Amino acid sequence: MENTPPNIQPLFYEISGPEVLKEEIPLYEVLGSLREYMNILDRSYLTLTGKDRLTKKERKSYKIIAYKFSPGSLNIDLSIQTFDILQHVFPFIIPAGAHGVWELAKSSYDFVKLVYEARSENRPVEVSTNNSVEQLVQQDGNNIQIHPSVAINAEHIENSVIIISNQIREGINRYTLQDENEQGIKITENEKRLFSPETIVDDKPESLLVNIYRLDTESRKGKLHAIERGEIRDIPFQIVGDQAIEPYIEALKSEQVKITALKELAKNIEGKDYVARLQIINFPDFDSRQKGLFK
Repeated sequence: MENTPPNIQPLFYEISGPEVLKEEIPLYEVLGSLREYMNILDRSYLTLTGKDRLTKKERKSYKIIAYKFSPGSLNIDLSIQTFDILQHVFPFIIPAGAHGVWELAKSSYDFVKLVYEARSENRPVEVSTNNSVEQLVQQDGNNIQIHPSVAINAEHIENSVIIISNQIREGINRYTLQDENEQGIKITENEKRLFSPETIVDDKPESLLVNIYRLDTESRKGKLHAIERGEIRDIPFQIVGDQAIEPYIEALKSEQVKITALKELAKNIEGKDYVARLQIINFPDFDSRQKGLFK
């Protein structure tokens, strides 16, 4: 990294496991994990620059470049590249340019992992922010000091970390995004267990406006976009009871449908409740042709 300019940060993306050797991994899994790694990097850039979203103009100053695909494997050489980014844009201590984006992404992931490890061990931790910490994340026993940018960014990237960890399964045992020093974000079976939050099912059904965009008819699970107050959130779901599958297949064609569901609540890194999954009970206002969800 010392030999590369501050506006370029080389990275290496890899998926490994028996299914990779057989070249049988579904493309959506590759795209899914890459998208979430991109989200982590994008959020880190936005946190450092104090912006809410990436505009077309912003994309000209900040890019993730894929410049080498290894034949017969799932290794992709990437780089973060920033242009016209001045040092004063970035907080004190954090390096300028692409190196700074990567350092914040790595440190934010490290912090998320530290908190989840403590939670899994029922070990209390005290977190404090400090603008002058020598490293972005410093741990001393149960005391963790972090740079304020890490505190902001960790909350933004937490969901992407959980989504990547959920893609670990039989045949795919590791997703990594690392730098030339083999430091970075490595997700294995251990991380999958760590980032699988315990949930509590809310006992009060709610009506929600959603867009169902993925459905596995065998497991009766899928993913949807929950549309709330103009915002779109990505949430997995489970079909509850002995319901017919046909209405859900039909719902894939609709931009919006109303569902009745129970929320599975988990706690995020700040200890606040969030919806980890929805258990769909029925479609209350679906077309008459779709009635009779329960046999």
